[in-house]
Amino acid sequence: MGGTFDVLHRGHRALLDAAFAEGDEGVSIGVTTDQFANARRERKVRPWDQRVADLQAFLRERGYLARAEILAIGHPYGFALEARFDAIAATEETVATAHRINEERARVGLQPLRIVLAPYVLADDARPIKSTRIRQGELDAEGRLLRPVRIAVGSDNPVKVEAVKVAAKRLWPEADVRGFAVDPGVPLQPFEHETWEGARTRARLALSRWPEADFGVGIEAGLFDTSATNSVMDVQACVVADHAGRFTYGHGPGFSYPADVVDKLRGGRTVGEVLSTLSGVEEIGKKEGAIGFLSQGHMTRTQLTEPAVLMAFLPRLRPELYGL
Repeated sequence: MGGTFDVLHRGHRALLDAAFAEGDEGVSIGVTTDQFANARRERKVRPWDQRVADLQAFLRERGYLARAEILAIGHPYGFALEARFDAIAATEETVATAHRINEERARVGLQPLRIVLAPYVLADDARPIKSTRIRQGELDAEGRLLRPVRIAVGSDNPVKVEAVKVAAKRLWPEADVRGFAVDPGVPLQPFEHETWEGARTRARLALSRWPEADFGVGIEAGLFDTSATNSVMDVQACVVADHAGRFTYGHGPGFSYPADVVDKLRGGRTVGEVLSTLSGVEEIGKKEGAIGFLSQGHMTRTQLTEPAVLMAFLPRLRPELYGL
């Protein structure tokens, strides 16, 4: 395996652990020379001996040092074209190089190396932990963000944006939350799966509107048939998207509508239209909403939506349990 190891971070440690778990007889670790490492960098990496000293300290701490060979490498293939090796450790980000090494080994008559794929370790923003980002002060070596989390909301509805702000600031007090108008591509009154489709589209489009954001959040209120209660429940669905193309899901409390309201909704009208007529409040959907009217003000739309946002972020708080 090889690397620059300018800042020995959690991703490097996972790669080294994977290599030593497979390398019973030993692991050869290539560390890029200063000339090779700095060839395409504006900001120079630390000197080779300093990078190696940190690497040795980690290997000693883990009990790997006796099985380790550290070599300088000055080109992409390093020493990987030597016949003595059986396997090569890589991440999803470097596996393409491992495949090119195998192609080159085949060209010179050597057996291909078995590729040991280490778990991909992401930072809090679901992007790769990189030494460059750590040097720039964006992350620490564990992948924790050192700047405010940035969240794009797929709506310019003040209620949805405020609900995301309230939820996000519970998790990250300095969170930067911004709303963007997007087209969810579903009916104005979504039912069942349309609700999740709309929320997912909103989350994805929000990220495209603000590429610097860490997460995109989509919220869609939809109607779900509940056979156990023979009723239709209004549920706030929330989806969180990241730049790795992964989605996490959550929803908030559900409440039922009177039977005559449900009949009108099935006839093609929206909740806002029906409740505006019933309550006498024009454009109620932009004001207190159905929940404000039906609960007599005991619950606001923001209070209804906030739990959905928290639940959608929940898997991201325990990524090791959810495979993120």
